[in-house]
Amino acid sequence: MLLEAAPDTELLQFVDGDCELNPTWLEVGASFLAQHPEIVAVSGRRRECRPQQSLYNRFIDREWDSPIGEALSTGGDFLVRAAAYVQAGGFDPSVPAGEEPELCGRLRANGGKVWRLDHEMTLHDANMNSFSEWWRRQRRAGYGALDVERRFRLNLFTPWLKSAVFWNVVAPIALLTAAGVGFIVAGPLAASMVLIAGGVGLLLQVFRLAWKDKRRGSDWRSGFEYGILTMLSKLPIFLGILQGLGVWLRGSQSRLMEYKTAGVAPRSEGSILVPKSPQSDL
Repeated sequence: MLLEAAPDTELLQFVDGDCELNPTWLEVGASFLAQHPEIVAVSGRRRECRPQQSLYNRFIDREWDSPIGEALSTGGDFLVRAAAYVQAGGFDPSVPAGEEPELCGRLRANGGKVWRLDHEMTLHDANMNSFSEWWRRQRRAGYGALDVERRFRLNLFTPWLKSAVFWNVVAPIALLTAAGVGFIVAGPLAASMVLIAGGVGLLLQVFRLAWKDKRRGSDWRSGFEYGILTMLSKLPIFLGILQGLGVWLRGSQSRLMEYKTAGVAPRSEGSILVPKSPQSDL
């Protein structure tokens, strides 16, 4: 264990294997933790290094842009107090996806706070150029989110999971029921109007997401890309939920899911030790 080799270490920096650490981040993150003893883990802004390479990279880059301030969890890159990490028990190797939110749930349960700073932290290289990779990534997200919520009850992914269920189960059933009633009562024209109204509602949801993204500084093209992919992602997320339910009902153990194509190295994590400095209280 790294802490056995360097027992005086007070801070651990975790970095995903497909990320590059900003050279100014450690000083900023460590200084922030030194000034806020109640905060046990901190992260900054993760960006895609090649967002213009594909619309999938741009979509992922928007995912990283989460709110500044107190947070429920970090991403894969974060700076954490070594003592808090050890007290929480470290990462749970049984979590197939969503391991950072699960860890942060235990850090918060122990009385610590998690924070996000408005400072560049890492560059991420999704290198995602195909629809199939993006689809598998979203399916993995649904699978992992259900696993974390089912086992650890964090209530972190619950609204997100409910949204996928709504758009794939509740909304279609309601729409088809209304169309069926319309057909019985008033004929094919009424049923068609109901289905058209459902399609318009879906388009309005895409427009709402595009407008929301534009208010954050994007142009209309990028906003509509974000809106369309967000709504389209509901289906693979839902399929991941169904896969997770199947694993649970069979009593099987959750397994790691990768989304990169064959020949691409799977995601890995490393840690950077920040030893105690005689010139500071770190």
